[in-house]
Amino acid sequence: MSTSTIHWPAIIQYPGADELEYLADQEALAAWQGRSAVRLIDSAGASYALQPAHTLTRQADTTLQEILSLVRAHAAQQGICCTTKIAATNIANAIKLMASLADD
Repeated sequence: MSTSTIHWPAIIQYPGADELEYLADQEALAAWQGRSAVRLIDSAGASYALQPAHTLTRQADTTLQEILSLVRAHAAQQGICCTTKIAATNIANAIKLMASLADD
């Protein structure tokens, strides 16, 4: 699958962990050095299995509520309090929240 179908920015979800990684664009994905399969979720809610060789396999779409749950768990892991107050009106904004969390 072509990475041109990905709506940027996106996040990577690591299996079994609350850690998320923010990817601003195609260049960030090209620099990603994964050692195991992960899930990539784009700003449109499309979900992909991402392999270390950078192959993508489309999976079921992700809802805004699921992404907010992931972002809240990531924020809690970062030591941010009041994570239940983290909110967004759409998937793209929820993923953009990760940019500010990545800077902390």
